Amino acid sequence: YDPDILPENLTHSLDEAEDLLQQMQDDNQQLFDVTFLVMAQGKTDQQLDEIIEQVKAAGRRHSCEFANLDYLQEQALNSVLMWGQNYVPVSRTLTTSAAAIFIPFTAQELSDSSGLVYGVNQVTQNLVTADRRNLKAGNGMILGRPGAGKSFASKQEMLSVRLRDADSEVLIIDPEREYSAVAQALGGEVIPISQRAAAHINPMEINEDYGDDEDPVIFKTDFILSMCDMLLGGKNGLSAERRTLIDRACRLTYQRYFEQHTAMPTMVDLSNTLKQQPEEEGKQIALELEPYIEGSLSVFAHQTNVDNDNSVVVYDVKDLGKNLRSMGMLIVLDQIWNRITKNRNSGKRTWIYVDEMQLLLSSEFASNYFFELWSRARKWGALPTGITQNVETLLLSDNARRMLSNSEFVLLLD
Repeated sequence: YDPDILPENLTHSLDEAEDLLQQMQDDNQQLFDVTFLVMAQGKTDQQLDEIIEQVKAAGRRHSCEFANLDYLQEQALNSVLMWGQNYVPVSRTLTTSAAAIFIPFTAQELSDSSGLVYGVNQVTQNLVTADRRNLKAGNGMILGRPGAGKSFASKQEMLSVRLRDADSEVLIIDPEREYSAVAQALGGEVIPISQRAAAHINPMEINEDYGDDEDPVIFKTDFILSMCDMLLGGKNGLSAERRTLIDRACRLTYQRYFEQHTAMPTMVDLSNTLKQQPEEEGKQIALELEPYIEGSLSVFAHQTNVDNDNSVVVYDVKDLGKNLRSMGMLIVLDQIWNRITKNRNSGKRTWIYVDEMQLLLSSEFASNYFFELWSRARKWGALPTGITQNVETLLLSDNARRMLSNSEFVLLLD
C-alpha cells in the first residue's frame, strides 16, 4: 500500500506496537489485562453526579478517560469488594511497569506515634513522623548542599525535642553563629569561646560520673594527656618521660582536690604541680604550656564562669583562632561528655548537634575524640547529630565513614 493512503491512526498504532514489542524484548516486560474501577458514593443523586464529575476531571488532567459502567453496576460492586474476583468484562492491556503502579502498599510510610514531624511523604502525602529514641542507634546526620535547609531542619528538631521532652537537654557546637536565636527562644545559654571572650570553660572540670563507673581521674588524666600531646607532642608525640610527668601531676592535682575539697583545679594548678616535680623536665613542660596558662592563649586556664547546667547550651566557636581551634574543639567535646555522663544518672536524654561537622575532622585529636563519643553515645542515652554540606569531605575521613555507617537516622536534603 502507498503510505499516503494509510489512515493516520493506523500508522500511529503501528508505531506503538513496535515500541511495545521493543519493551517486551529488551526490558523484560510482560502484558497484563487490567481493569481499573473507581467506586463513587453520594447521599443524593446530585452529590453523586458531582463526585463522578470530579473523578472524571482528575482523570482528564492525566490523559485518562473514565467511563460509566452502565448496566454493569452489580458486577462492578462485586468486583470492588474484597473477594479478589473481577466480574467486569472490560479491560485494557498494560505492561509490567505500568500495571505495577496500581499495586497497593508499595509506598513506604514512616509514622511513629511518639515521633517528631520531619516532612511529608511525596507519594502518599502523609506526614513523616519518626522517633530517634526508638532506633537501635539514634545517631544521625543531616546532609545537603548549601541552601538545602539543613539549619532549618536541625532547628525544627531542636525546638520539637524541647517541646516534647522538657527533661531533655540540647547541646550545640556552632561555628557560624546560627543558633543563638534558638538558645534565646528556649531560655538557653550561649557560650562564646575565643581569646577575647569573657566566658571561660575549665578543661579540668570533673564529676563522679565521668569515669564510666570507674575512677574518673583515670579517664580525665587520659584526656589531659591527649590535650598536652596535641599542644606539645609535635610529629612524634609526647615522650615516655613527659607522659609520665603529666600523668603524675594530674593525679597529684586531683588528689589534693578530693582530699581538701578545694575549688575545682585548673590548668594553672597543673602547671604549678609540674614545677614542683624533682625532674627538670617537669619545669620545661610547664614553660612550654605557659602561653596556654598565663599568655595570650590562656582562655582555658580559668574557672568556668558560664551556666553549663542550662538545658540548652550553644558553644559559639566562630571567633576561635587558628592556634586554639583544635584545643577549643577538644575541650568543648569534653564538656559535652561531662554533661552526657551526668545526665545518664539523672535519666535525661542529651541531644548533641555539631554544625559544619567537617571542621572537627580537620584535627586528628578532635576527630578521634568525637568518634569515640559517637560510638559510646547510645549506651549513655545521648543522640549526636552531625550537620554538613561537604559530604565528599566527610567521606574522605575513615572516622566519618564509620560514624555514617553507625547512624540509623540520615536526613538527605535536596
